[in-house]
Amino acid sequence: MKFSTVDKDQDALSGNCAMTNSQGGFWYNGCAYANPTGLYLWGKDDGNIYIGVYWYYWKGSYKSLKSISMKIRRVK
Repeated sequence: MKFSTVDKDQDALSGNCAMTNSQGGFWYNGCAYANPTGLYLWGKDDGNIYIGVYWYYWKGSYKSLKSISMKIRRVK
């Protein structure tokens, strides 16, 4: 899976997840289940939920997370 951004669509869907739903870059396979590079929406779960910082399968909700951290390690 390649990293998709607003100006470089590399996700598996025909549309650009980074631009249309999430407005932030990430390793998208498809849209709508995670957006760690989104905006903090002050806990709201209404309107355009896809622009918020969320990880649906972790919290079971689209409510915005206050923060998220990503740790990367070398794979042998």
